[in-house]
Amino acid sequence: MPRVGLTASQIVEAAADFVDRSGWEALKLSAIADRFRVKLPSLYKHVAGLEDLRRRLRLFALERFRIKLQEALTAKSGQAAFETFCRVYRDFARTRPGVYAGLVQAPDPSDRELTEQSDRLLAVVFKVLESFGLRDNALVHQTRILRSALHGFVTLECSGGFGLPQSIEETFKRMVAELLVCLKEP
Repeated sequence: MPRVGLTASQIVEAAADFVDRSGWEALKLSAIADRFRVKLPSLYKHVAGLEDLRRRLRLFALERFRIKLQEALTAKSGQAAFETFCRVYRDFARTRPGVYAGLVQAPDPSDRELTEQSDRLLAVVFKVLESFGLRDNALVHQTRILRSALHGFVTLECSGGFGLPQSIEETFKRMVAELLVCLKEP
């Protein structure tokens, strides 16, 4: 018998908590069913299967990250916005590692909802970088550079890849400062 009041959003929230603890690849519908103490078929009333749940998780990730960024970036531009963006990116990846994994892959262009949510997030990033005068192709290239640098850093940090005793915080500050220099150069 399905749990009374179970909703798709509760399932997605539970899946988000699960992937934050166990990793994106570990997600199984049976684990989510166990969480709610329901039989697996009860979930199919709310999600079409594992791939649908992963898609919903990606939408969740894009929206949550965008909202965090927008809240943190209110009334900021230029260097302050850039530094805030980098800090929020890192904090999100560290506090929501499984959900963060849902941000990595570009959406399938045929998935209108995922593409729209991704575009909303991208607009926030573009706004930060446009405050440095970047436009068109330069804006896209700098966005890719920024994303690559931040993703590489947080991936190494979260996986324990920085084993030397020097401050990881100091390394992060230096990386952000170096990225900022690149933005200020003509």
